[in-house]
Amino acid sequence: MKKSCLGEPSLLTSDGHCTEDELRSGTELYVVIFIISQSFIGIGSAPILTSALSYIDSHVSKTKSPQYLAFVYASATLGPVLGFGCGAALMELYVDFLKPSVIKQSLTSSDPQWVGAWWVGFLIFGVLTVLNAPPFFAFPKKLPQNRKELQVSVSEEATTSLHCSQSQQSQTSTHLSDTQQTSYSTLKQFPKAVMKLLKNPVYMLLNVATVFEMVIVTGFITFVPKYIETQFDTKTSQANLYTGSVAVPGAALGILSSGMLLKHLKLTPKGAIQLTIILSVLCLACFSMAFIFGCDNAQIAGVTVPYFNSMEPIKRLSSSTSNLTNECNSDCSCSANTYIPVCGPNSITYFSSCHAGCKVFSNDTLQSCSCIESELVPGQVEAGACTKHCGMLIPFILLVLAISFLIAALKTPITMVTIRCVEEDMRSFSLGIQMVMIRVCALLPAPIIFGNIIDTTCLWWKYECGKRKNCLIYNVEAFRYKYGDIFLGICAGLHLFGMLTFVACWYVMKRQNISYESETPADKGELYDKKSSSESRNTLSSTDYTIVGSTDTSPTLSSAAPL
Repeated sequence: MKKSCLGEPSLLTSDGHCTEDELRSGTELYVVIFIISQSFIGIGSAPILTSALSYIDSHVSKTKSPQYLAFVYASATLGPVLGFGCGAALMELYVDFLKPSVIKQSLTSSDPQWVGAWWVGFLIFGVLTVLNAPPFFAFPKKLPQNRKELQVSVSEEATTSLHCSQSQQSQTSTHLSDTQQTSYSTLKQFPKAVMKLLKNPVYMLLNVATVFEMVIVTGFITFVPKYIETQFDTKTSQANLYTGSVAVPGAALGILSSGMLLKHLKLTPKGAIQLTIILSVLCLACFSMAFIFGCDNAQIAGVTVPYFNSMEPIKRLSSSTSNLTNECNSDCSCSANTYIPVCGPNSITYFSSCHAGCKVFSNDTLQSCSCIESELVPGQVEAGACTKHCGMLIPFILLVLAISFLIAALKTPITMVTIRCVEEDMRSFSLGIQMVMIRVCALLPAPIIFGNIIDTTCLWWKYECGKRKNCLIYNVEAFRYKYGDIFLGICAGLHLFGMLTFVACWYVMKRQNISYESETPADKGELYDKKSSSESRNTLSSTDYTIVGSTDTSPTLSSAAPL
């Protein structure tokens, strides 16, 4: 005869019988739609990270360029803050809030079955993006700095000869036409441009180092919330809040700080590479300390510790139903897929009230639990897992802040050197190739690699229709060691390789004695202004001298003499 154990009646079977519709999830079409949508988002955002950066760099002086680039990158990091904030608010709305009839009266946002209005964010920010696009069409093809550059050329030609023949003008037009034809913006020139970049050692070394850094950023930032949640026993929302409130501002501050540093110190590209080496050393030191912050495994009956009446200890931590089922709950038919933890007076967490053998629910507590020692407050448990007192959360959060700051601070000097080590007409193209390398070699494989490493630390998987779903319980100690020793070890190793690549890049620049300090059109425009004002003063001074020394005493000329 089965005992009347308390649990989720609809989830008491381990796997249940699945219908054909359940076996055919039908989510393939939705996945394809998401992939296509994300592809369009990537296409739309590509010009901002390539052409826009080159456009900005070409129209400001080289001393101010790092500051403006830092503002662009900082705004990109602050954007997710707004996104996460709006997303959190929208999660309080039901996915079908426009159809109140489909919302169950008892369903609340804290219920596991609740699905928030995730799609509203795409609609809101998509419309705002479209509204933000038209002003870009108002930008002229040539900004004032470019006109000044043309004026420099015209002024130099004017000083050489006051009269320019028609044939010389024709040669000049032909030269400009040839220059435009050698632009790398056409499809025909694509292979030639790629080969030219591949033969640029500084550019290629920068790309390799950037890929190493982005693997770290993607892997570390993506799984930090999961590490905080499992290691320090926090809720998912709290883990995301801790990560977002620390990592994002830290990254923004790092980007702005490095941009200001480049501007005020007026660092050359070679000096910017030296700055990246220093930042890499500091970041490597932080990664080396990260694995020491963690907690021990929680005491979960049948998973990490045996039941009180078990004669044999658990020999290994694994997803074994024989460990989870005990004499005290063997007749309860508890589900191995229903993880609704309860905490006993012995500070041991039970998989669910059913696994604790509880039979009575009174005064918001579960009582008469047969899997708890009888001498303890008669078999009484409380909802939720037992709280762990670790004390390592704040130090780890501060370390995440430091790592985010240092990693983000690398972005501005790397971008500055990238656009300086190539020809001006190839800057947008070089940034585009760099973006492709980052996406293919870092952003795509990193989550898969590190995600598989973390999955190996799972103690208990949830199964539906015979298919493995999400992890219910992690081996916290194994998670800590694999995340610390392997995961963070990989990050430290990649960071070391990245640092050595930066050193190699600096060595190549030093050996080739290349400064890459080409003047931007804005610099030329400023030089023209200074030159014009200087020539004006010299002309005025010369005129004054002639006037003073002249025998002409007309009132007009004599009145100019005191100037």
